[in-house]
Amino acid sequence: MNKKPVLVIADHHIHDFYHTLVIAEENIVVLQAKESSQFIKTNDADVVLIDCGSNTSKGFSLIKEIKTLRRNVPVIFLTDISSSDIEVKAYRTGARVFVEKPVNFFELRSTVENILRTKRTCREERVSFFADNNKKSDAPVNLVDSDIPENILRAVRYIEDNLSGVMNLDILSKRANLSKYYFSRLFKKYTGMSPLEFVKIFRIHTAKELLRKKNYTVSMVAEVTGFNDLSNFERNFKQVTGTTPKSYKKSMQKK
Repeated sequence: MNKKPVLVIADHHIHDFYHTLVIAEENIVVLQAKESSQFIKTNDADVVLIDCGSNTSKGFSLIKEIKTLRRNVPVIFLTDISSSDIEVKAYRTGARVFVEKPVNFFELRSTVENILRTKRTCREERVSFFADNNKKSDAPVNLVDSDIPENILRAVRYIEDNLSGVMNLDILSKRANLSKYYFSRLFKKYTGMSPLEFVKIFRIHTAKELLRKKNYTVSMVAEVTGFNDLSNFERNFKQVTGTTPKSYKKSMQKK
C-alpha cells in the first residue's frame, strides 16, 4: 500500500523544527501556507498539521480549505494563542486535535502516529470510552480486532471529524454508500449499537474529555459536541454517565 504523506503547514522560520519530526518510514512534507493549496489539490495526505502561530484566522481558513478539498483528512491544529474560544472554533471548523504551544515534541509525534495507526490498520483506539460503566449503551465496541468493512469505517471517521455538525442516518448512510436499512444493520453488527447510539456515546465521551479542562464551561462543551441545546446535552449526558455535566466537571476539578 502506498503511504500518503504527513503534511505540515507552518511559517518558514519554524520549518527546521518540523523537519525533525521523524516518524519511521513516513514522508513528512513541510510547506508554507501559500504552497499548501496547490499541494493539497493534487496530493492526498494521511494527516495535516497546521501551525498557525498567533494568526488563528489564517489557521481557520486553512482548515476550511483542506476540508473542502479533502473532507476526511484528520487535521491537527497548533497555535500560540491560549483561548478556549479559539479551541472551540478549531474543533467546530473541523480540527481533529487542538494543541496549544509550546508543544511537547514527543507527544506531538505520538499524536500523529496514533492517527496514522487508526487510519491504516482500521483500529479505533479511542473506543475505550464505551467501557465507562455496565450500561448496555456504554458497552465496548471491539473495533480493534474486528474485520470492519471500509464503508463502516468511513462513517466512523466522518462521525469523528464532524462531531459538532448535524448527524443523522441519511448523512451517515450516504458516507458509507449504503441504503439506510442495510447501513444500520451492518453498523450494528460490527459495533453492537445503532449509528445514532454510537454518535451519542461518542459525543458524550468527547464531552467528558473537554469537561476536564477548567476553561471549558458546560455550555461551550455542549456546543462543541453537537448538542442542539443545553437541556438536550444535560439529559443525554446523565443518561449515559449517570451524572450531570456540572457534577462531573466538579468531581474532575476535585481530583
